[in-house]
Amino acid sequence: MSYKYWNCTRLTRITIPNSVTSLGGGCFWNCTSLTRITIPNSVTSLGNGCFEGCMSLKSVTIPNSVTELKWECFYGCTSLTSITIPNSVTSLGNGCFEGCSSLTSITIPNSVTELGDYCFRGCTSLTSITIPNSVTELKWECFYGCTSLGSITIPNSVTSLGKFCFTHCSSLATVNLPESITDISGAFCHCTGLKSITIPASVKSLSSYSLGGYLYGCFAGCTSLTNITIPNSVTELGESCFLGCTSLGSITIPNSVTDLGSNCFDGCTSLKEVTCLAETPPSTSSSSFVYEAHKTLYVPEASVEAYKTSVDWRNFGKILPLSTSGIKAVKKGDIGMNLENGTLTLSNVPENEPVSVYSTTGQLLGTGKGNISVNAQGAQMVIVKVCGKSYKMLAK
Repeated sequence: MSYKYWNCTRLTRITIPNSVTSLGGGCFWNCTSLTRITIPNSVTSLGNGCFEGCMSLKSVTIPNSVTELKWECFYGCTSLTSITIPNSVTSLGNGCFEGCSSLTSITIPNSVTELGDYCFRGCTSLTSITIPNSVTELKWECFYGCTSLGSITIPNSVTSLGKFCFTHCSSLATVNLPESITDISGAFCHCTGLKSITIPASVKSLSSYSLGGYLYGCFAGCTSLTNITIPNSVTELGESCFLGCTSLGSITIPNSVTDLGSNCFDGCTSLKEVTCLAETPPSTSSSSFVYEAHKTLYVPEASVEAYKTSVDWRNFGKILPLSTSGIKAVKKGDIGMNLENGTLTLSNVPENEPVSVYSTTGQLLGTGKGNISVNAQGAQMVIVKVCGKSYKMLAK
């Protein structure tokens, strides 16, 4: 039944007989007045572009006999608000729901193992979606331009985020990435609402991606980003990685990073404090940072001179030692901190004052009140939050 009702712009309703086993490619293409359709249990496949351009279609019931929704099956169905995908379906083809601008929510069954390229691209009303554990990859531009998507839970089964997977998801504020993720390059650029993200230790590089002569940095254009935790597994911050992250006030670069690409922090107008834990200054481009004279750089105590004489790092306004006494000197009457043999001990903390201690990967190491001791074994650096202040300390 391919192109059977192609471009029938006056067709409003249709009942398909049980003798039909497949709705082929373009079957109802551009039936702009079609509002409702009943698909019988005899149908096993919805072909390429089957309902493409059916802009008046508000609801569809897909029977359990259907096993596959092929590419661009519901492309441009701008009135479609919700849809139930049966457990019989194993794959959502490329662009399956692309441009379904009224779709607010969708439940994907555990039978689905693949979400095709640009599957939900431009679903501007989509506020939430549950991805089942059966899915292993979110492909190219899967949620590109889903401007109402505020949060998403990515299961541990997913190992890769395709290029531009969440690009221009302007409402996405926080993201929790599972340890199964190994590649996020280009996935979050221009997420203007993204405020915080923790990179799992499974990720080795925050690399950029080039397309059509234009370079897309990993978090380029994330103008609300204030907090990011980079694990000690990352060795590279790619070109334009944080380009235009205008709200980023500080950054900690782990000692595993050996290379910073050009324009890495270009346009980070709020960046005042950089902590680099590498004992040997990483390789950088002359444009990795801009206006360094207005920034403070904290480095390991034994490496201060190496950074001061490095062509790539010497232009910072201040280059200060990072030691076990904390980044900023602890003044008399202030909080006392001692880190020895993997145990952090606080002193001079008011008895009922809340204390929280984190690793740089975002893991909560301990909480309490007053003078507490916390096991920081295995942490490269700890962050102590107490009395309205935050202190960073090397865990060695």
